[in-house]
Amino acid sequence: MIGIYAFAIFWIALAVGILLFSLLKDRSPRTGPTRPATRKRMLIGFGVVYVAIGLVVPAFSIADSQNADVVRGEGIKLTANEKKGQALFGQLCGSCHQLASANANGRVGPSLDMQLMPQPAADAAAAAKNYKGRSDYVYTVIINGLQRGNGNMPALVTQGQQAKDIAAFVAATAGYANP
Repeated sequence: MIGIYAFAIFWIALAVGILLFSLLKDRSPRTGPTRPATRKRMLIGFGVVYVAIGLVVPAFSIADSQNADVVRGEGIKLTANEKKGQALFGQLCGSCHQLASANANGRVGPSLDMQLMPQPAADAAAAAKNYKGRSDYVYTVIINGLQRGNGNMPALVTQGQQAKDIAAFVAATAGYANP
């Protein structure tokens, strides 16, 4: 998310800078490049800089949002299966559901952060039971689908180990922020 803001701020600042430079620049006819070769080199240089920045900044933003071992901001260490589930969630579920830990902002299905928010547990056994309940619920919905409200989740979006990995990831991270 920070990459998106940095990208927008950079281009806005560049546009304002160019505007101010052109407005405040001395308008005498002898300043600036007057030869066509100099103008051509300058245009090519600006084009290369624009393309390079236009590719590098989004690449960093995309790389920043890729899978990580730890859900940032919460310190949740993901297992190997949960990491696989994170990638699968992004491919199969993120276009419909909201889940902050996966940077998913879908608008069709419910927010899994709200629906599956972890409940306070008195001890480690209760926390494990809560996790298992959330994981089982998500796995069941993936396999059987769900018909409720305005939308329907189809059955068998995925199955087998992939469904278990997605369920494990969602159960481990739903309700936690990922700044």
